[in-house]
Amino acid sequence: MKNILRIRSPNGQYKLELESDVTFDTLQKEIQKLTLLPPQSQTILLDDGRGKPTNQAIKCSNQTRISELGMTHGSMLHVQDSSLNKQIAEEESRKACTLDLKKHAKEKEEKLKEEQKIRAAMFETRSGWGQNTVVFKRSDKLRLIKSQKERICVQAQITSASVKILVNKVVESFFTTHRCAFIYGTFKKRKEQVSVVRWREVALKDEMVQTTKMRMETMWEPPQIGNEEGVIVDDQSSEHAKMIAQADEMASYLGLQCVGLIMTVPVQNARTGEVRLRSRDLVQAAKYQAKYGAGFTTLIVPVGQQEDGTSWSGCEAWQVTESCVQLCKQGDFEDNQTHDDYLLLKDVAIVYREQEDKSVKEVETMKVEVEMFQKKIPIQLHKTKFMRPSIFTEEKGTLADYLVQHAQLPWQKKLADFNLLMYLSNGCLDHQTDMPLVCEAIKQQNEIQEGFVMLINSLAGNST
Repeated sequence: MKNILRIRSPNGQYKLELESDVTFDTLQKEIQKLTLLPPQSQTILLDDGRGKPTNQAIKCSNQTRISELGMTHGSMLHVQDSSLNKQIAEEESRKACTLDLKKHAKEKEEKLKEEQKIRAAMFETRSGWGQNTVVFKRSDKLRLIKSQKERICVQAQITSASVKILVNKVVESFFTTHRCAFIYGTFKKRKEQVSVVRWREVALKDEMVQTTKMRMETMWEPPQIGNEEGVIVDDQSSEHAKMIAQADEMASYLGLQCVGLIMTVPVQNARTGEVRLRSRDLVQAAKYQAKYGAGFTTLIVPVGQQEDGTSWSGCEAWQVTESCVQLCKQGDFEDNQTHDDYLLLKDVAIVYREQEDKSVKEVETMKVEVEMFQKKIPIQLHKTKFMRPSIFTEEKGTLADYLVQHAQLPWQKKLADFNLLMYLSNGCLDHQTDMPLVCEAIKQQNEIQEGFVMLINSLAGNST
């Protein structure tokens, strides 16, 4: 039985009459007679039923019968010149390659100009760089890391009662589990004229900079992983991240924000009477300073046991430099920081150090001293305005026990415990509707609504 096939090619349209049992190589030879395209240059596609070729070319052995390929009487075949397609593809590839070469040459020229500018400026103004100046090379692009002279936070005002709560927990664990807590409070901001060196700039210049004083009002212990070596905030799971976000929102109801992080460290790190942020602590501090703002301050509390058996603790406040925050955002630090005194980098840094004779020594390294990335902040003790130390914990007693112990206090004072507020927001009071009203009453020192008191008493009765 003979079938008539319709052929559409770059050279025109044709009709081809063939037996249904002819093979594919016979079809190609007949198409060659009509279109003058040799079999090796033919790309044959079936019709999609709308006069357009399908996306898939026919691929089969030369002895396959055309009836097996779905070709019947009246079928439309689209024949394309594969050699022409190859020429077009090669031409497009050549054009793309040319564009890539031009783009690469332009980027290389810009990189060279930037490198020359930074190196020249470095040697011209080396006396203003301080003792540590680093040019960091990553992805073939020079980046500047500098020793920061100015402080964004000029003072940390803390409450000793809150610090003692954290220290006591470490002592109760026999120094095997260190603790940390987010500090919630306020920033007092003002503008001062200071000499600064900005990120990726070289020369010192006087600028009006907005400085802050960090004022601690309360603290809250987030999910964390602590041992005898130190502690880190555990915010990796969505559940833990949600808890931290809830605490931040609770603080906002009180007119507060996250202003810092306080953490205990082993007392053996208190070298020469001054405790600095270790490398892993520095990376964690940079992460949260990037999240909560430039005034964010990290407090280090060394805790340990002395030879006479008594415990010892102190307190130092530090702020991460702008350079460290930028590098943390860019992911330039190694994930596993194994050395306390050095920050390990993912790529080689070119470190320029000013010598005693004012000459500059160039050193290539993949680690930078932690001292370069932190600034010490003066500490001042103060009393909170309306919040009390966060002493409520479910482990130390029930809600009923807590209410009995503080029965003499008015409700707005009684509820001024951040841990208790977090407990109630997950219990009898709604976090979105009830807690803003309760927190506003605590902040303004107004009476708590009777309905809320009844709900809290009811929850306390159920917990006994």
